[in-house]
Amino acid sequence: MLYEISAGGARGDLYCFELWWVDKKTVLQKVERGRRVAEERAQNPRWARTVEEEATELSSWYKTRLPTPADGGVQRTTRGVRLGQGSYGEVRKAIDLDSGYNVAVKSIALPDKSAPSDLESSIWREVKTLSTLSHKNIVEYLGSNGWGTKTVYIYTSLKPGNVNNMLEQYPNTRLHDDTLSQLLQQMLEALDYLAFRGLCHRDVKPDNILYTPIGDMKWIFQLADFGLANQQDLARTYCGTPMFVAPEIYYHQPQTTKLDVWSLFVTIASIRQPADFDEKRLKGYEDVLNQVRTAATNLPALNPMAREDPALRASAAQMLVQYFQGGGLTTPRARVGSIPVPGDGLSRLPRPSPSDTKPKAPVRVDAIRKRGRLASPKPSMNHRDKAHSGPAKDRVRKDERSVPGAFPQFA
Repeated sequence: MLYEISAGGARGDLYCFELWWVDKKTVLQKVERGRRVAEERAQNPRWARTVEEEATELSSWYKTRLPTPADGGVQRTTRGVRLGQGSYGEVRKAIDLDSGYNVAVKSIALPDKSAPSDLESSIWREVKTLSTLSHKNIVEYLGSNGWGTKTVYIYTSLKPGNVNNMLEQYPNTRLHDDTLSQLLQQMLEALDYLAFRGLCHRDVKPDNILYTPIGDMKWIFQLADFGLANQQDLARTYCGTPMFVAPEIYYHQPQTTKLDVWSLFVTIASIRQPADFDEKRLKGYEDVLNQVRTAATNLPALNPMAREDPALRASAAQMLVQYFQGGGLTTPRARVGSIPVPGDGLSRLPRPSPSDTKPKAPVRVDAIRKRGRLASPKPSMNHRDKAHSGPAKDRVRKDERSVPGAFPQFA
């Protein structure tokens, strides 16, 4: 006879138990079988009670072996309730039968092809990325299996929900400055960690930020869903949710890790003013940009995150130094420069014009002056650029605070 018991969490299913009513002999057989399985199974380092100081090896980029956590990761799970569903699969809550831990299982159905597909390569990059990350504000990777089959399973630690779920369960947190500040700082720490490793997440949004309550209005936020993350120098394709995507992605411009900073700003702005960022009301990306410009005016402390030109946009490390005294930095403090001060409020990214795609005339070698220096044309300036042509450190904007550690005001 089987009884199922669950308790805790918003849905009353945070902790689940299966109670079997069996005879003594059957119990002893199950215990012995479980003991043998546990002894033969490698210990997952994420669940180890002590730190192992053995040397580790860098995992190969080839598909010849999986990262170490997958070798000793989750193997057998229960099939739990569905937590979400996307284009290629779903996420379910489950219990690791060998450890008893709650886990989240992302199952992704692969195309029925003999050769590896782009989707499979993308999934492999996600696993590869997650297996090398270790940060308190990035979701813990617990393993994967199903490679070579029609369905791949990726296991991560289970959280109560994402930021949108949190806002539904705790509606008063939407305009709570302390909560928004916690979210901002912790995500900046996660993005700085990724940027220092040359990684872009490329899909930062409320759905991909998980939360865990740890006290009265205190939270731990973790960045999740690295299906679109990739090495920075390979970030050349458009992806992500249009509402939160940075201009340089949408307009096919060169990309850096600062694209995630833009998405984090839109995340904060959309939490404060959800009606202004309603995807059903906004007809195109220019409408999104107009809303971001308005939000940047209303949030002057966070304005550097919303600059459309990534060269003038603040990095995650610069924001941590400016407003959080450098707490949680991964980038060495000495390598964090000052936030650039542009000539206009939002430093709009130049849109590619048809003339930009035409081949440019080659430089004439005979265009040399008598002293042997190549004649180089002077850069053109408009009247606004001329007014702000001095060094960035000598120019101070009224909407930016020059004192490090000044706390962002959301109201």
